Amino acid sequence: MRPFSSEPSGARRRPTVRLELHCLMCGAVAGILEDRRVVRPALPGSVRYDGRRLSCGRCGSGLIPGDEVREPDGWRENPESNR
Repeated sequence: MRPFSSEPSGARRRPTVRLELHCLMCGAVAGILEDRRVVRPALPGSVRYDGRRLSCGRCGSGLIPGDEVREPDGWRENPESNR
C-alpha cells in the first residue's frame, strides 16, 4: 500500500523560486529566500530575525529581495544527462 500523497502520481514538482536577500546599507548578500517562505543564510549569523522582520547579521540594516532565479526544468533530477 502506498502512503497518501497530495500530488498526483507522475506530476512534476514546480521549480524552486529563489530570491537573494541583499542588505540595504552594506550591500552584502545575507542569504536566499526559497519559495517565499524558507530563509537560508549565506553564512551562519548572516541573517537575523526578530519576529517581525529580517535584518543583516553584519550591520543590522533591513534586507531587500533581489531578482527571482528559477531552476531550469530537470536541473536537479539527473545532472549527468545534460553532458
